[in-house]
Amino acid sequence: MKKITGLILILLLLFQGFVFSQKPRSSIVYHSITYEIGANWLKEENLFPIVHKGVINGLTYRFEKRGNVYHEVSVSLRYSKVKAKLETERVSQNEQIYLGYCMAYHLIKSEKLSFYLGGNLKYAHSLVEFPVWDESRAYWATSLTLGLSIRLFLKMVHRNNPYL
Repeated sequence: MKKITGLILILLLLFQGFVFSQKPRSSIVYHSITYEIGANWLKEENLFPIVHKGVINGLTYRFEKRGNVYHEVSVSLRYSKVKAKLETERVSQNEQIYLGYCMAYHLIKSEKLSFYLGGNLKYAHSLVEFPVWDESRAYWATSLTLGLSIRLFLKMVHRNNPYL
């Protein structure tokens, strides 16, 4: 499994360098870093049907390039300490990693509208450890998805706002 993860990461990095090395004049590049916080509920049925709850924190980096072809690369890392009602401390934990790549072609372009159609490739990995209930095991889940991507960008300008 580690070989597949490494291979996907290397392919994304190599493909990104190949695609982004040529910059057409009309392309726009965006970088963003996002901090996320949310609720994390985990229920495992292997040991006991117990719900583990906690707060999950995450950090996402996204690179986006808009031109005749749309490219987006994203990496997310999330971490959570969770506990069940029977536990006294938050010692169980959940780590998540997400990698994504999107490529789409510009089909409709006007002054206020841009429409892209293409494909998505996403990899997700989640690792959960329950040391109070099972000291010897870590539970993990992995998914690799390939799908259709539709991107619609609308330019909305308010006439009375000097900052837009």
